[in-house]
Amino acid sequence: MSHNKNIPAQLPINEFFGWKHHPFADTYLLRHPWIPDRDRKQLETIKRLLHTGKSIALCGPSGSGKTSLVHS
Repeated sequence: MSHNKNIPAQLPINEFFGWKHHPFADTYLLRHPWIPDRDRKQLETIKRLLHTGKSIALCGPSGSGKTSLVHS
């Protein structure tokens, strides 16, 4: 018996239906996430400092957005 790699039970749901993303996954990237003006200005300042070789420390409670800031 030959094995067909395209049988529905073996395909992820997004591939089976031809979707770009899994319907329940929050894994797609926002190209331009909404950021308030004050936060955007601070982010630009941080980017300029890092670009010139400066170091910064991020501190805050769990869930405050430290990782989101690093990934932006």
